[in-house]
Amino acid sequence: MEHFSLSKVIGARAEANLTQEDMAEALNISRNAYYKKEKGFIDFGVEQLTKLAKFTNKDVSYFFVNDVTESKQNVNKKVQKA
Repeated sequence: MEHFSLSKVIGARAEANLTQEDMAEALNISRNAYYKKEKGFIDFGVEQLTKLAKFTNKDVSYFFVNDVTESKQNVNKKVQKA
């Protein structure tokens, strides 16, 4: 099962050297509304997700993770810390 990953949104924004203000402007929303979306209080709509992908130069599928893949990544992180 796949789910939307807010950490992927934050990572893509950071990787593109963009601020929340930059993203809010690209999505035509306030910075506060964008902040709430990144925190998970408000969902990204399909159109916003499409713009987000375009603005960060990512495919829309990048923002979705497979539960099994994410579990494996979490295990690998814990093993590396040990």
